[in-house]
Amino acid sequence: MRIGHLMALIGLSVACAAPLVSAEGTPRIAVVRPLQIMKDSAEYKEHLTNFETETEKLTATHDKKKHDIDAMTAQLKQLNPAHPSYSELSAKIEQASIELDAWQRIVTRDGERERKQMLREIFHHLQAATAKVAKAQQIDLVLTQGEDDLPNIETLDYQALVMNIAGRSVLFSTNTVDISNAVLTQVDADYAAGKKANSAVTPAQRPTH
Repeated sequence: MRIGHLMALIGLSVACAAPLVSAEGTPRIAVVRPLQIMKDSAEYKEHLTNFETETEKLTATHDKKKHDIDAMTAQLKQLNPAHPSYSELSAKIEQASIELDAWQRIVTRDGERERKQMLREIFHHLQAATAKVAKAQQIDLVLTQGEDDLPNIETLDYQALVMNIAGRSVLFSTNTVDISNAVLTQVDADYAAGKKANSAVTPAQRPTH
């Protein structure tokens, strides 16, 4: 890819973010580190704790199912193939194995969907908090500041590395324009307020559908 094309991609991502000129004619620009904010937010940490707890429960369920199959398999090995119970037990093991495989696929699919929904929800809250901070500080444009260093190039193919570079909206910024801490504070404040509002709803007021 030509450097000119790469810079055009970077320029396009910045141009689509927000108008570059404020009403006063002098834009105020700031940067945020969205991934760092999301990882440090109370909402993400709570979701992560819940996810780990649920993972432990699912692992225990999986181990129990697997243990039952192993126990039946050990029992089968002790039977003579001519024994009347051999075919029945063999079929039971096969059915249990099929059900375990299906259960694993469902759990993996549902877990992936829930994680994506969680990440999308947290990002929407990040956007809303960023808008509040930007308006309060009279900032016209907020750019995303990613990690300073490129990822390990041994783990990426060429196209992925190009997209990583092209997706960077900021190549340099000073600490004075970084509003990440303010946004994190706003994100946590909004989340706490939302939890308090939800807990204030009595059971009789909760939707029944």
